[in-house]
Amino acid sequence: MTKLELVNQLTDLAIDNRFNAEKFSKKRLHTYISKMCRNIGDSLVMNISLPDGDWYFRINRYSATEYDYEIPETREQETRIINALLRRGA
Repeated sequence: MTKLELVNQLTDLAIDNRFNAEKFSKKRLHTYISKMCRNIGDSLVMNISLPDGDWYFRINRYSATEYDYEIPETREQETRIINALLRRGA
């Protein structure tokens, strides 16, 4: 999906447009993703507020125009996302 489609889907899902414990406008989220996923193959881990709580999720950039996101269905899946981030950052 395009970055705009990604932003629209994520803001539709998020309670009160809350990401990383802050309220994001669509424009702010679009800009943030643009800055953090500049290159093909980049990924970004963020926090999203959903009806069942706050969850860490991942955004991936696959090409110049193709993005996708992965919101875990279980806390175990969320832990794998966090652990992958920690390993990559070490």
